[in-house]
Amino acid sequence: MNSDLLLLFIGALIGWTLQRISDISTRPNITMSIEDSATFIDRASNINYKFLHIKVKNNKRNLFIKFFIGNQTANVARSWISFIDILTNAELLKINGRWATTKEPVDYKGSVNIGDAIIASRETIPPDEESVIPITIKQEGKKECFAFNNESYLYSWQKPDFELTEKRYKIKVKVAAEGSEWI
Repeated sequence: MNSDLLLLFIGALIGWTLQRISDISTRPNITMSIEDSATFIDRASNINYKFLHIKVKNNKRNLFIKFFIGNQTANVARSWISFIDILTNAELLKINGRWATTKEPVDYKGSVNIGDAIIASRETIPPDEESVIPITIKQEGKKECFAFNNESYLYSWQKPDFELTEKRYKIKVKVAAEGSEWI
């Protein structure tokens, strides 16, 4: 009886280990990098804005690995951005990320849709494609810089709670999809 229990335990342990290896190896292959800043010109007011972006890419696997485990899509990916004090490593601000490729939270008249502005932005990134998360915005000629996400639209892109008063920050970007997280 004891040997049957031991075999059952060993079988369960092997099954669990194989399942974990399968889960880890078949998750999307996400990498992140700082993207060149982008400039937006508001033609109505003739004001220039500069954005800092993080590029999130779902890398394609090589042919050999792809044959065995495939390339997975990062479905319904969500992101968070943390602004961390350089000296103390204290998190000063944490916000939901906004995927630049998703619809802006405005209606066809240009009014902000409050529901879309407060709901976390989600994105699907197929293999060998990328998406961008704008993380800060700065108006040309002004010294103030702001963290940026969908809520920023409620405050003409400059939410007072998102003002970045320090000169330098560590920035931590977290992306979650398919039960996995990347930082």
